[in-house]
Amino acid sequence: MKSALTVAVGIAFGFVMSRTGFTSWDLVHGMFAFTQFQLLLVFMLSVGVLAAGWIAVDRLIPGRGSFGPRAIHPGTIIGGVLFGAGWALSGGCPTISLAQIGEGQLAAIYTLGGILIGNWIYSRVHERYFKWPATSCLDQ
Repeated sequence: MKSALTVAVGIAFGFVMSRTGFTSWDLVHGMFAFTQFQLLLVFMLSVGVLAAGWIAVDRLIPGRGSFGPRAIHPGTIIGGVLFGAGWALSGGCPTISLAQIGEGQLAAIYTLGGILIGNWIYSRVHERYFKWPATSCLDQ
């Protein structure tokens, strides 16, 4: 039952991504170039809904959504820059590329392949050069 629910939520999320325009390279590029504001507004609305949801969870289930200060992982800044650059160039992040493939935009297979190869390369580079803790910010 849990797997069926997960699949249903994934399909619904992909549908929403498609209908709001996140699967359009032109709209994604326009968002990063600040020439199209549709996706930026959707992002802002999403962040607002998520923030309200976290506050609700914290009030309904105390301690569940802690908001205390945390150490920033050393790879956060460079990772964010690389993620944003990849998204701007390819027109998709991991979720969007899956939705694009679901729409039949087969060029997104290259994006997904680049994501997988990039993760593989990072794991090798990380082990050899960075040696940062491989934990999340929550574990520090």
